[in-house]
Amino acid sequence: MRSDMIPPTRRRNLLIVAGIVVLAGAGIYFGQQYKKKHDHEAVVAQCTSGVATACSKLCNDPKSPSPSACLKLGIMYGEGTDAITEDAAKAVPFYSRACEGNELEGCARLGRALLNGTGIERDEAHAVKVLQKACDGQNQLGCVGLGFAKMRGRGIDKDVDGAVKLFRTACDAKQQRGCAELGVAYWNGIGVDKKDEEKAEELFKTACEAKEQRACAGLGVLRLSGPKDKRDPKKAVELFKGACDDESPAGCTQLGTVEVEGVGVEKDVKAGVKRLKEACEAEHPPACTGLATVVESGVTGDKPDFDRALSLYRQACAWGDPNACAGEAAAMLDGRGTKRDVEGGLKKVDGACKQGSAQACSILGTALIMGLGGKKEIERGAQMLGQLCQVGDPGSCLKYAAALAEGRGVKKDIPKARELLDNICKAGVTPGCEILKRLPKG
Repeated sequence: MRSDMIPPTRRRNLLIVAGIVVLAGAGIYFGQQYKKKHDHEAVVAQCTSGVATACSKLCNDPKSPSPSACLKLGIMYGEGTDAITEDAAKAVPFYSRACEGNELEGCARLGRALLNGTGIERDEAHAVKVLQKACDGQNQLGCVGLGFAKMRGRGIDKDVDGAVKLFRTACDAKQQRGCAELGVAYWNGIGVDKKDEEKAEELFKTACEAKEQRACAGLGVLRLSGPKDKRDPKKAVELFKGACDDESPAGCTQLGTVEVEGVGVEKDVKAGVKRLKEACEAEHPPACTGLATVVESGVTGDKPDFDRALSLYRQACAWGDPNACAGEAAAMLDGRGTKRDVEGGLKKVDGACKQGSAQACSILGTALIMGLGGKKEIERGAQMLGQLCQVGDPGSCLKYAAALAEGRGVKKDIPKARELLDNICKAGVTPGCEILKRLPKG
């Protein structure tokens, strides 16, 4: 029927019906869209509040995966929750997917995992690339990781000044891990104008109050072996324990060390070794170094195991701990657990000294005095030990005091030698007490 033949009233009714159908269809469509949006927002809210299934749904959305949900899920696995057991290996793929989606904290966390071999095979070159990506995007956690790599020369050329610059920028941006690493630089006098224990303490305190456990461990070290007026071994142990309870490898390593030595806490070699072993198995290099020291000393009551100690030193040295390289060098120089190799040992200890290991510099100073390698440089060696003693290295003070007592490389000065030995004896260095007893008072 032609439309012009439809009566006006009927035509109007048909138009109304058609309009209703269109509006109904639109209503259904917009209702569905609203519900879809509302449901999505509910899932996002659940993910934000820590519901793993919600984050998984968003991260694995086939049409539009959420990088931020992948990151959230990775953090849940990486740190553990009431509902999820900590599992670094499960965390890594989610960090990777977050990074691929330009969620830069995912890149920072992936880089740290690659650098430390946590939950994934260690790949320092790849770690540096993803940390650089994070840092270029102004993610300060990534910048701290990149600075750490530069400080140690891991996966990138060593650049101490560049590392400290990154730590400082991150700290200024209130990234407390950056403040902690900057505090370490000031404590050791590396990459800064001069060693500044007060500045280090300030940085450690601020970051520790913000629950950055690496800083708490650093503050504990200051309370343990810093200036006399700052020392408080019991407070140091309290800080180490708090950091360790929060699963900080640095805190557990320091706590294990003082338990083995009985400093600030009742001596418990078994408990201390257990902590060091667990932290070493978590691939924290200083823990492996500490464990190596225990193993080769026989302090556990077992026969010293030089082979195992050397293996631990080598592993930790390869992971970037210069003190481990110093331990390996000492074994090479003495022929402990390996064939004696003076030339190789001196080369390694020199490199570790240049990386900031006071222990390595102390070994090198002693080697120069003894003339290892065929040439004695007594004055230079004594000078090195004196400089290390001035910045508070007890082992160097012990050796420098011996040089002063004998007049080797320096003017003989028994009163000064006695003063140094008295100080390190009071700090708990037993050999210092023993030598002091034998040293004449005049």
